[in-house]
Amino acid sequence: MISCVSHLHIFFRQFSFAGLRRWLGICCCIACLHTNAATAGEARIAVAANFYSSASALAQAFEQYSSHTLKLSTASTGKLAIQIMHGAPFDVFLAADTRRPQRLIKQGFAVAPASTYAIGQLALFSKAVRLDQLGSSVLLDGSIHRIALANPESAPYGLAAQQFLNSLQLDNKIIRVTGDNVSQALQFADTGNVDAAFVSLGQAKATQGYYTVINSDKITPIKQQAVLLKRAQKNAAALEFLTFLHSSVAKKIITDHGYLTE
Repeated sequence: MISCVSHLHIFFRQFSFAGLRRWLGICCCIACLHTNAATAGEARIAVAANFYSSASALAQAFEQYSSHTLKLSTASTGKLAIQIMHGAPFDVFLAADTRRPQRLIKQGFAVAPASTYAIGQLALFSKAVRLDQLGSSVLLDGSIHRIALANPESAPYGLAAQQFLNSLQLDNKIIRVTGDNVSQALQFADTGNVDAAFVSLGQAKATQGYYTVINSDKITPIKQQAVLLKRAQKNAAALEFLTFLHSSVAKKIITDHGYLTE
């Protein structure tokens, strides 16, 4: 009888130590999963059309470094600003200028300060014309008959293109085709509906064809600012993404896509 009791006592001692370790491990895993689920968040990012592919690369990198997810929506900077003022459920605005973010802050839709995350460069792109060899001089020699640009009223790259074209004083020798945003302008050139298009350097580099960078003091510098929208003041995913935008990892992605950083 004493022997049986001793065996049972040893069994339960062994079970207790081994079982306790096993159960503690399981509990730790469950706790970690619960913590990750509790801290994981989501942010909706409004992205200027010229920066969409770059923002997609940034979002992918950010999601690898954090437990958060990002959802991107794109349109021209002007249209996105109007959507935000009408209650669109965005958390962060990646504009292609400084004017719209500052206006949203002034009108109470966004939280100061806005920060410059990229400096854009205007490029002239063509599917067929060897702009890499000829440069923007083709605008003066009759090689280009139809040219696309984004709507200057709502797209900063369209405004820059308009400023440059006006400085050349072409007297309507080239037909201007206006796209809703810079991505549509690029599409017109990529499909051959126009001879060339003004786009961001990042877009030109990512598209098969030829391009030249437009360097002109007639163009307003294209500083692109990011701003936190008022509804997202306590959104951890949005706040962390804005911090990530100025990290060395993000800056490398941005410069690799044809933009400059401060």
